[in-house]
Amino acid sequence: MRALFCLAVTLLSSSAYAENFDVNMSVTEINKQAGVLTVEDLAVGEVGLSSPLFCIKDNKLFIPSDTVLMDSKLEYGANHRIRKEPGGSVKIDIVFGEKVSDKNPATYIAKLLVGAIHSIPCKTLFMTNSNLVVVDSINDMKTAKQALGLAKSAP
Repeated sequence: MRALFCLAVTLLSSSAYAENFDVNMSVTEINKQAGVLTVEDLAVGEVGLSSPLFCIKDNKLFIPSDTVLMDSKLEYGANHRIRKEPGGSVKIDIVFGEKVSDKNPATYIAKLLVGAIHSIPCKTLFMTNSNLVVVDSINDMKTAKQALGLAKSAP
């Protein structure tokens, strides 16, 4: 009797799912179809503005390649000017909007790094087929210590 009940529940629930919206495209396909530009669309040397999610893997900072590029600069937030480098990595410069009250790059980068450290691991956060792009530098700084003013040169 219990097996028959479980079978009935399974059949009823599977038919309900068959009628739900089917996301049958990848993030990359959706962006391309919609004409949305992403980090992966940048050619070497090209620059785009974004506000990407960051994650850390093996003590390196990454962003997803399908990070959407913005059409215009944010006035009330930090903009990330992303430049594609040879080899596929990116350099990021922090550009504050006109109406941001605290424009201290070290403070902003500290919050960004702490957020990345406390976020879900890269492999979990970006479970889609999104590729991760390594961040070469932020504001020409190559380490957290440099970015926070704790070191004079790269280690």
